[in-house]
Amino acid sequence: MPVRQYAHPDEAPLILELFTRTRAGHSFRAIARDWAAKGITGRRGKPISPETMRDLALNVAYIGLRSSKGTTVTASWERLVSDELFYEVQAILADPSRFSGNSGAPRHEFTGAIVCDVCSGSITVSYKRDTAAYVCKGKGCVRVDKAGVDEILTRVVVAHLNRPDAYEDSSDAGEGSQAAAIRNQLAQGRADLRDMEEATSETLAEARILARSVERLEGKIKELEDQVRELSRPTRLSTLFRPGGNVTTRWLRTPVSAQRAIAALLFTPTVLGQVRLTRSPAPGKRGLIERVEFRRV
Repeated sequence: MPVRQYAHPDEAPLILELFTRTRAGHSFRAIARDWAAKGITGRRGKPISPETMRDLALNVAYIGLRSSKGTTVTASWERLVSDELFYEVQAILADPSRFSGNSGAPRHEFTGAIVCDVCSGSITVSYKRDTAAYVCKGKGCVRVDKAGVDEILTRVVVAHLNRPDAYEDSSDAGEGSQAAAIRNQLAQGRADLRDMEEATSETLAEARILARSVERLEGKIKELEDQVRELSRPTRLSTLFRPGGNVTTRWLRTPVSAQRAIAALLFTPTVLGQVRLTRSPAPGKRGLIERVEFRRV
């Protein structure tokens, strides 16, 4: 008789917290710091590192699967997170923009959402006499006071987050229904695979037929998993920032990693517009607010 495995009462809520906070834009470093402050440790009594958290977030065991001989099959234990949450986190972790080129935590909430209007290159932060400025990373085309730009962008973000209609899911409805249909196929396929694995064959011919059927179904399940992962949308604003309450205070208290995710979502040509910093034609001839353009479709 198969042995059934159950979720650990203390560890399971932490796994769910890890996935939920990752989807909300929190970095592994921030979560590790919070857990260490609460005295949460691994099974060897040591603090849980960001690297270990990343391994946990990639583990298919938490959606009731296990890896076997290079394929993923249904496991005997219950899932801890939903397919939707799991694959949204996978999309976040696979996003190249998550990596800033250094191992430290992100320090600036808007750099990833701003581009140079001259060359369309990325923007970085430069310091001169303890004064920070946004500078074109590639050619140095523009240099704009960071504090002033941040004040403008913060006002725009807060105003948008205060709008109730801002939290309506902007993802394509047809795409959402397609993902739901594929998830249903995936659930049925995993159930069929579990039945096949538990089935017994009376003859060698039946065993061979069953083995080929299992192999084909495993391949189909792998295709469906890839489709679900591709269609998952980790970009719904409500998963990153809940509506209601004092938006300004909550925005200022939001981790920088989450602020960056929100800024990347909002400052696009189809939402608030792509933020572009323009070159000043002559000193004092153009105000700061005029040098911050929001390019919309």
